[in-house]
Amino acid sequence: MRSSPNAASEGAAAATPRRFVRILAALVFVALLATPLVVRHFSSASRVADAGLSVAAALERYGFVLQEVSDAAGIRFTHQPPVLDPKLEPIMPAVASFGAAVSVVDFDRDGW
Repeated sequence: MRSSPNAASEGAAAATPRRFVRILAALVFVALLATPLVVRHFSSASRVADAGLSVAAALERYGFVLQEVSDAAGIRFTHQPPVLDPKLEPIMPAVASFGAAVSVVDFDRDGW
């Protein structure tokens, strides 16, 4: 049985789209890996978190100022991870990653 001369070119033609898809997938993967580095490089977060910014400058720049006043108010709190059923031990890293939370519910629907 002889193969036709077109059989080789058909195989190469079929391999070309697969090769293109592989190259495209590799480029997308590399781009996804590089995205955090690019974002960090061009982010203004490092410039915004300037510890030497005065209260007046922060107020003028952002329109508000946040200050740490927990010590002055006598609040000394350290978050402790929850202790749950031992059966949940395999998922505890995921549960603990949520951290502390607050839930507000208006039980009697009076608006307060």
